[in-house]
Amino acid sequence: MVALRLACLLVALCSASGVFVDIAGFGSYELIENAVTWFEARAACNNESAHLAVIESSAEFDAIIARFKPNISANGEQIFTGFHSLYIKDEWVTLFDKPIITSGFSDWAYGNPVDGERCGGVCTNPEGLCSQNCTSKLYHLCKKKISS
Repeated sequence: MVALRLACLLVALCSASGVFVDIAGFGSYELIENAVTWFEARAACNNESAHLAVIESSAEFDAIIARFKPNISANGEQIFTGFHSLYIKDEWVTLFDKPIITSGFSDWAYGNPVDGERCGGVCTNPEGLCSQNCTSKLYHLCKKKISS
């Protein structure tokens, strides 16, 4: 176990705690408090049999903020989540290649998106979606659907 945890730290592909928190009606989430790039964050979530969180409603966003805001705020008030504009500049899509505008939640924080930033996240001050430089190093939020 110690060797596995050490390997995880070296490649930044494993979570800090390995604990997912259920938020009723939305899914199971883990805020990984290991600052990595968006690409490393995506791989880390996949390694957990999860994906970077795609927020699908205002209620889900509010539940995530209520649960994780203190931890997000400790990381500069921004985390990576599962959307980007890597294919076409300013065309924001989810990890599932659906336009962010059709995801159910597309409320941008004031001043966002920022020109030149191509990866997505959540901001807590001001609250909403925010663009990020993909090579910035931030915490990230993984999500698993709750099995019925």
